[in-house]
Amino acid sequence: MQINYSNLLLANYSLLNQLLHEKIKSSELSPGQPKVLNFLLDNNGATHKEVAAGCYLTPGALSTILKKMEKQKMIERRKEQGNNKEIHIYMTEKGKTLSKQAEEIFRELEARAMASLSEEEKEVFMTLFEKIYLGTV
Repeated sequence: MQINYSNLLLANYSLLNQLLHEKIKSSELSPGQPKVLNFLLDNNGATHKEVAAGCYLTPGALSTILKKMEKQKMIERRKEQGNNKEIHIYMTEKGKTLSKQAEEIFRELEARAMASLSEEEKEVFMTLFEKIYLGTV
C-alpha cells in the first residue's frame, strides 16, 4: 500500500478510535459521548445544531447519542424562554463528572500519539493539520 495523506489519516483515525474504545469500555461512556461532553465543557447550553457542528456529527447521529446520554442522565435538553423551536443541551452534574473522565482520556491519547515529537514538531504538526482541515471544509 502506498503511503499518502488519505491512507495515513484513515490509519490514524482507526487507531485512535480503537484506543478510545479500549479506554471507555471500563467507564459509563460509550462511543460518541466523550466528544459531546468535551464540546459541552466549553459550550454548555449549545443548541443541537451547534453541538452537531462542533462534534463533526450529522444531526441524526447526534440525536441517537443524545437520547442515550439523556437516558443515562448525563445531559438534559431544554427549550429556552421565548424560543420554543431550538433545544439547548446542558450537562448534568453526572455529565460534568464524566466530562472530566473524557477529558483525561483525550489527554492520554494525545500524549501517546505525540510522544515521539518534540514540542516544536507538535506545534508545526498542529498548525499544518489545522490548515489542511480548514482548506477542506
